[in-house]
Amino acid sequence: MEVRASRRARRGMVAFVCAACMALGVRETAAAYVITKQNKRIEGTDIRAKANGEIVLTTPQGTRTFYPGQYLKAVADKPADFDRAVRLVNAGKHAEAVEILKGIVERFRYLEWDQRARALLAKAYAALGQHEKAAAVFEEMFRIDPSLEKNRELQWAYRDQLLAAGKHAELSRILEEVIRRGDRPDAARAYLLRGDLEMARNQVESAALDYLRTVILFKDQKDVQPMALFKAAEALEKLRDARARELYEELVREYPSSPYAAKAKGKI
Repeated sequence: MEVRASRRARRGMVAFVCAACMALGVRETAAAYVITKQNKRIEGTDIRAKANGEIVLTTPQGTRTFYPGQYLKAVADKPADFDRAVRLVNAGKHAEAVEILKGIVERFRYLEWDQRARALLAKAYAALGQHEKAAAVFEEMFRIDPSLEKNRELQWAYRDQLLAAGKHAELSRILEEVIRRGDRPDAARAYLLRGDLEMARNQVESAALDYLRTVILFKDQKDVQPMALFKAAEALEKLRDARARELYEELVREYPSSPYAAKAKGKI
């Protein structure tokens, strides 16, 4: 089950990186600039960040310092080695990419590119099977920019990493809170992931119940139904429950184009 969770976590990182880049909203060609709390953009020729979050922007009129709380965003020119790191990640050379990305995070702290680098860094760590480090990268991103906690796909990618890292107690607490809030798309996914968590603990009956909750209570959430049907059927099959076949058949009948339907056909 640990291998399976790890594979799921790596797949989720593609969605995470896309979501993170969209959420951060940094243009790759952006010059150095600061957005003040009054939403005024001030351009510069050079920008530096101090360890305490102070931003020093060099403009044609001289040097200006912006203190934490005085600006919404500070952005530097794209790091010269950022594109190389992207190529390495895409080529599967994750260990090499990690060292470059860690350097960008350090040099461009508070200047937006550190967050872009963290997005790739989390993907690289996940691909290397270092899920605890990937989860820690998420947490650092949230700490620096709390608004990212509202990004749904990013949050689910983080939760996948918690599962793969074996942080079961922490993940369980988060999922209970998600279910309690009552948002239907998130609640459906929370029951599914809680089922995965229970499977990782070899609690097959509990997992089957959570998968079935998604199947029965969230039929309107069509994007998760194929996965829920397949996982519920798998769990019931492990329990030698004859209803497993019925769920496989329903999956093939209702979602014939789903990759899960292709898997289910071999079970019927």
